[in-house]
Amino acid sequence: MGTFTAWVRARKPIASAVALAVVVGVPVTIAALHQGFPVTDPDLRARDVWVTNGEELLAGRLNRQIEELDAAVATASNDVDVFQDGDDVFLLDASVGSLERIDPSFTTLTQRIDVPLGARVA
Repeated sequence: MGTFTAWVRARKPIASAVALAVVVGVPVTIAALHQGFPVTDPDLRARDVWVTNGEELLAGRLNRQIEELDAAVATASNDVDVFQDGDDVFLLDASVGSLERIDPSFTTLTQRIDVPLGARVA
């Protein structure tokens, strides 16, 4: 048994070094090789869509992020249509023959122009 004890004592520093290398090396290796977790990258830009309600004579801004109307402008008739390209929003009232820009900052109608009745706007 004396030989076994001498052998263990001679190898004790080597065993400690191997144990320390395993304890440190395994987590470092896992961290280096792990691909990570999928993360949703939210797009925080406003995604507003303008819609009309002919019954209440309104055109409103639908905020798609919260699924709510957060602004509205009054219209003169129920025959209105919205033309939108990004932040540029126009309200066409075909029965009156007017085209107005909707200012999304203040939710007001501005820059009115008259268009002939029955005109096509694109």
